[in-house]
Amino acid sequence: MKFIKKNKFTIIVIVLIIIVLIFLLQIKNIFFPNIGTGEAVYGDRLDKKVELKEDTLKDLEANVSTNTNVISVDARVSGKIVNVKITVKDELSINDSKLIGEGIVKYFSAEQLTYYDIQVFMLKSEKVTNFPIIGYRHYSEGDFSWTKDREESKTE
Repeated sequence: MKFIKKNKFTIIVIVLIIIVLIFLLQIKNIFFPNIGTGEAVYGDRLDKKVELKEDTLKDLEANVSTNTNVISVDARVSGKIVNVKITVKDELSINDSKLIGEGIVKYFSAEQLTYYDIQVFMLKSEKVTNFPIIGYRHYSEGDFSWTKDREESKTE
C-alpha cells in the first residue's frame, strides 16, 4: 500500500498511456483495417484476375516506340488498370495523338480487354496549352473517352 501511495502519479500516467494506446489501436483498425493483417490491398476485387504478362507490356512499349512520332512509352499495371504514358513529338496534332493512344488495344487479348481498364496519358516534351491529353477505356466499353477540355486549335 505504501508503494501505491508513494508512486500514485506514476501509476496514473502509466494507466493513462495504456488506455490511450488501446484507443489509438482501435482507431487504426477502424480507418486502416487491412494494414498488418496480410490481406490484399484491393480486397477480393482481384480474385479472378486475368493474367497480363510483363512480356505483353514490353511488346506494347517496343511496338508503339517504333512509330516515328513517338518519343517514349511506359506501360504499367496497377490493380485492374493498365496505365500507358506516351510522349509524342511536339508537332503532332491532338487527333493523331489520340489515334496512337487508341491503337494500343491491339496488343491485348479479348479476355484482357474485358477485364482491364486502360488509361493513356499523351504527353509532349515541351509544355503546350492543349496537352497532356488523357484517354480512358472502361473494360465494358469499346471506345476511349478523352479529356474534353483539350480541343484541336484552328492554327494546327
